Amino acid sequence: DLITYDMGGTSTDVCLVRDLAPLTTSDGMVGAFPVKVPQIDMHTVGAGGGSIAWLDVDGSLQVGPRSAGAAPGPAAYGLGGTEPTVTDANMVLGRIGASRRLGGSIALDPARARGAIADLAERQGGSLTVEELAEGIVTIAVARMTSAIREISIQRGHDPRDFTLVAFGGARPMHALALAEGMGIPSVLVPRHPGNFSALGLLASDIKHDDVRTRVGLLRERMAVLHELFTEMEGAARRQLELEGFGAGQQRLLRSLDLRYRSQAFELNVAVGDVVAPEALDAVEAAFHRRHLEMYGHADPAATVELVNARLAAYGLVPKPSPARHTTAVTSLDAALVERRTVWFEDAPRDCPVWERERLPARALLRGPAIVEEFGATTVIPPGWRGAVDEHGNLRFDREAPA
Repeated sequence: DLITYDMGGTSTDVCLVRDLAPLTTSDGMVGAFPVKVPQIDMHTVGAGGGSIAWLDVDGSLQVGPRSAGAAPGPAAYGLGGTEPTVTDANMVLGRIGASRRLGGSIALDPARARGAIADLAERQGGSLTVEELAEGIVTIAVARMTSAIREISIQRGHDPRDFTLVAFGGARPMHALALAEGMGIPSVLVPRHPGNFSALGLLASDIKHDDVRTRVGLLRERMAVLHELFTEMEGAARRQLELEGFGAGQQRLLRSLDLRYRSQAFELNVAVGDVVAPEALDAVEAAFHRRHLEMYGHADPAATVELVNARLAAYGLVPKPSPARHTTAVTSLDAALVERRTVWFEDAPRDCPVWERERLPARALLRGPAIVEEFGATTVIPPGWRGAVDEHGNLRFDREAPA
């Protein structure tokens, strides 16, 4: 089970995955407007690398949701931005170095980053050093991200300690371990090429069509017509997938029902398998009661169950790439060392190794505090965390056992 965490320049998107399938919903929102169509149950907050730090009317520090974007971007980009951002704070803390160009093209300016944070510190009254304020900015940004994960996990009955955090996006690996620490998530995975991971997912994702038919009424009275209804829906779905080039062996159809207790104003989706017949009624109702108990902490097996919608999810199966084995001519961790630099953790400077990810040997063991740099992202390993390079080149982290 996974919690996916995609952080870029302006926002952070999180999603919960159970049994390798992302949770879905038909009760999404766009701004203040409800969207009643099937969608991945993803939660977004305005916290990214470009999120601007500012002071409210009381002089309290805030971060986001306003962003510097890509242009002018953070002050460190040297493209005209002057407001302090999360990226500038990370640069002041030494978590982003100036020795390599960002994305291979943008030369970072640590003096501009420090100047932007220093200006904010002065407006705040000078009670904090530049480094203390920078760490406060990062802490607030991580807290906003934590709230997003709490929204999709704890508030929906899932214990984040049972999940692995998968961190991707250009800025996500920089904050992943701090967020996992705050949420009690025991393990973190940073895939190869995290900045391009969403694009890879788009290319490898199956094609999906959703068909929804509303048939409001008592479930016991509607079961007799559901088999005929699903047969009609499946015929239309198969024809559509065939038009898109998916043969019979490349199709997968999943049936489900939206059910509720009578007089409720909301419903729960329950998978019903390949056959829906009157004799399956008891099993369908039992599945609904279990789902209701899981979601809301209570169920009423004696209550009347009502049908709202019949749903069919039709998938055109896209071939998946085989994960490549991680190979490198480097056999020593020392050979992957780029430099050592001062990085701030918990208001104190620490001397940290900085490793080049592409040169890390297979099964290399990493211990924080440390930094791992690559073309599209930077992974920050705080004190108390350890990691390893797996056979596919992914970075896997967990907490070190207390001494």
